[in-house]
Amino acid sequence: MKKSILIIGPFPDPLHGCSLANEVLKRGLLKREYAVEIIDMATSLSEDIGSFSFKKAAYALKNYLSIYKVFRADIIYLTPGQSFLGIVKYSLFILAARMLGKEIVFHVHGNYLWQEYEKSNGIKKKLIKFLIGSSSKGIVLSPSLEKNLSPFLPRSKIFSVFNFAENYLHAPSITKKFDRLRVVYLSNLMTEKGIFDLLEALRLLKSKGVYFEAKLAGGIDPNIADRVFENIQELGCNVRYLGLVKGIEKKELLTWGNVFVFPTYYRSEGQPIALLEAMTTGNSIITTKHAGIPDILCDQNAFFVDIKSPEQINETLQKFEHNRKEFILKSDFNLHEAAKYTEDHYVYSILEVVNAK
Repeated sequence: MKKSILIIGPFPDPLHGCSLANEVLKRGLLKREYAVEIIDMATSLSEDIGSFSFKKAAYALKNYLSIYKVFRADIIYLTPGQSFLGIVKYSLFILAARMLGKEIVFHVHGNYLWQEYEKSNGIKKKLIKFLIGSSSKGIVLSPSLEKNLSPFLPRSKIFSVFNFAENYLHAPSITKKFDRLRVVYLSNLMTEKGIFDLLEALRLLKSKGVYFEAKLAGGIDPNIADRVFENIQELGCNVRYLGLVKGIEKKELLTWGNVFVFPTYYRSEGQPIALLEAMTTGNSIITTKHAGIPDILCDQNAFFVDIKSPEQINETLQKFEHNRKEFILKSDFNLHEAAKYTEDHYVYSILEVVNAK
């Protein structure tokens, strides 16, 4: 008999890696005829990670009214945030599940939890350890991220499940054009995800007289929106901001591009779905060796730059004119490599964890 599963975590909107992953898991479980319920813990897009606001508190209190769903589920699957407050707001669900003897699966979508734990002290540290230690099993996005759960769970209870690119992006054949430099940035436009480093690199590229086209897409943190738009305006018609893109618009954007730039140093980054989407659509990639990125990318399919280094991004982009073949080889490698990062494999891997003895 299939177990009933309650997913507690963020769902779109806003759209980001964790909310998309929860949506894909929900769809996959329903497709396999599992009994699934959700409690949507999403909050607005902001760079103020782990910060308190009355709006967030009110939203959390509203979600607690759904605690009855814990009583009728066999498995409680959680994707909390990685700050102290991000964990504590799930505490009522964890305590209820623990008292009822439910199986708890704690899935960390990032690489900041271990840092949050190390910098905490006293009651905070004990509370984090108690809440996460109440889990039956834990999931991280790749082997190098196991340190996020090792203080709380035995090694035998920590599993790695790689992320995915949505099925519609896995086309049987994609024809890439390398006639000119086509730069794509597709993620939430946030400082720590390197958006200003990219914009500065494009400014340097333009000052060198290198022709390029760039398209940016994703939600913008309102705290930096004015600055982002000022930078885009200064770059002129070479750069376009497309807003939020989904479905066919996203696929067309990623297929149009040939170089995907994502110079992230985002503190909660784990294994960005954006990079898997770029791989799946045959883009060469410029990124950083941050968090779990080296677990999915290597020198064969990516150019690595230092964090906060628009100069290195600019230098790498300039190579396009002189060594286009290297970009094409990375594109071909990505098209082949991405075949293993599917929705089905993601859902199957999580079910393997859920059903593991």
